[in-house]
Amino acid sequence: MRPGQRANDVVPGTTASAGATSRHVRRIPDTRRRRLAAAVATLLVTGLAVACASDDASGPGTAGLSAEVREGRDLYRARGCQGCHGGDGSGGIGPALAGIAGTERELVDGSVVIADTEYLRRSITDPDAEITAGYSVRMPSNTLDDDQVDALVAYIESLEVDP
Repeated sequence: MRPGQRANDVVPGTTASAGATSRHVRRIPDTRRRRLAAAVATLLVTGLAVACASDDASGPGTAGLSAEVREGRDLYRARGCQGCHGGDGSGGIGPALAGIAGTERELVDGSVVIADTEYLRRSITDPDAEITAGYSVRMPSNTLDDDQVDALVAYIESLEVDP
């Protein structure tokens, strides 16, 4: 055995232990194996999250949603809004959007505004105009057209707080 070699390691240029084929075999070091397993687990979890979040227009949770609200939901997912505001609008590094419509919002400058349709539009089209108190991460600017902004606002206004 060579220095640093473990008993089960097969050295390149030698054949595998009894029962293996005559091909050359080399075991993956434990640290690489753990990293590979973690990467595979991450991919599986990500795939599962995407699969769960990608119900189509006829899928669960769409009953009674208008075409505009469905479009807003799809934009919310596709544009990455859920990354900061939560998949169901429950918040995260960005403010919660579920149940926001019509509520008072305190801004970083201490003023208070009502989260009406115009406030939501401004928050999407000019993210730095009125920053919600308690959040330091700025929302990135975007290239949404007016119809897309209207759809996003309709979706946000449709979100309700889960009991």
